[in-house]
Amino acid sequence: MSFGKEEIYVALNQTAITGLLDSYSTGKALFSQMIMPSDYTGFKSINFYMTTAYNGGSNFEQYFYTANCRAKTQGEAMTIAKAAFDNINRSHFTGFYTVCSILPVIPPADDRDTYNVPVEIILKKR
Repeated sequence: MSFGKEEIYVALNQTAITGLLDSYSTGKALFSQMIMPSDYTGFKSINFYMTTAYNGGSNFEQYFYTANCRAKTQGEAMTIAKAAFDNINRSHFTGFYTVCSILPVIPPADDRDTYNVPVEIILKKR
């Protein structure tokens, strides 16, 4: 069971969003994992992961994800986060629906780090 990971990837994998990201391997820097790949050397990226436990007691499934929108400058990171928000907030996709919030900016820890603007994504599906 993927707990919504594939659906979040589908939602974020839109040209309006990925066009802002750096290239990685044969695609864009959109990662469905908590930690960035060790061989990634770019700056503009999104990595996402589930942040709540799976609750199977409802008539529908609901998953909370965080998408970290990262870039070398605060403005670039906010642009990526806003593109994600604008393109998937309150959006219907095949078999699921998403609602988003943009969280406060997290500054870089040091000169090698990036700005991070987290976007909380709630995925709902029957």
